[in-house]
This record gives sequence, structure tokens and C-alpha cells, in this order.
Amino acid sequence: MVNSHLQQLCLVSVNDLSQVIGSLQFIDKRLGNSTSRGFFWNANEFESFADLGPCFINDLGDIVFSRTINKQCCVYMRQNDEVVLIQRNARATAINNNGVVVGDRGRQSFGDDEKAWVYLDGVSYDLFDLVVDISGWKTLNLALDINDSGQIVGYGLRNGKVTGFLLNPL
Repeated sequence: MVNSHLQQLCLVSVNDLSQVIGSLQFIDKRLGNSTSRGFFWNANEFESFADLGPCFINDLGDIVFSRTINKQCCVYMRQNDEVVLIQRNARATAINNNGVVVGDRGRQSFGDDEKAWVYLDGVSYDLFDLVVDISGWKTLNLALDINDSGQIVGYGLRNGKVTGFLLNPL
């Protein structure tokens, strides 16, 4: 990063162990372009992740990352120092302490191409396919958060209007 300087520091998520993840944006003065790097920080350690941008961290230290490859955003999870691709053409919005990840995929703009998804027990699912009663719902567009009980909040299209949802596990 010679001839580069830090333009922006963004803290994204913190867990109950005071572990923080975020992103650093650098500007190359010579070329006039910028690059971003994700980072993990706690009182004893600072770790930078080249072109991986972290999204969220749970209380176990599991981290969900995004990385753009060939103009396609992919979601990865780092668990026990192992990084695994969990969803292509997607972004993550949350991870709970059970390692369940939620987000959206196919995001171009709000509409039919955007679908809420969940990563559960090593498999990614379209969230709409897991809902028992879908009366009036056209699509679930974005899962915003998930708690440790498995409740998921987000929004979608119901009866032609953007509407929030709360899903409770069976």
C-alpha cells in the first residue's frame, strides 16, 4: 500500500466479547483509485483481510464475509479458522450464535429478482420455500436479522405492498 493513505474506517459489527469487524478504505494517490480491506480486531489482535469485506460477527467469533469475484458478490463464513463459500450472488445481513446466516441474493434493485435466503446446517435455502403459510405473499425479498431462537425479520411483497415480516421457527 505504498503511496496509499487511509480514507475511511468503518466499524461494522461487535460481539459480546468486544471483537470488532469492519472495513478500511485506502486511496492510491498515484492512480486515484481506492481499495477496501476488511479487518478483525480485539484487544490482543488485529487481522486484515485482503479483498474480503466482513459483514457480521457472532459471539463465538464466527464471521460472515462478502467478496466480489467477476462482478458477483459471494458470501463466505469463517468458522474455526476455516473459510467456506456459503452463497453466490448474495449478501449477508446477520449471523446468529448457532451459525445460521440470513441475507438476500440476486440483488439488482428491489423487486422479483431479490430473494431472502438462509444458510442452515451447511445448506443455503430460499427463505420463501421454507414458509408454511405464504398466503398473500409474492416474495420475501430480504432477511435482515436472525436471533438465537431462530426468529427472522425482514421484508417482502404481500398483496402488492412492501411489508415487514417476522418468521418463527416450527
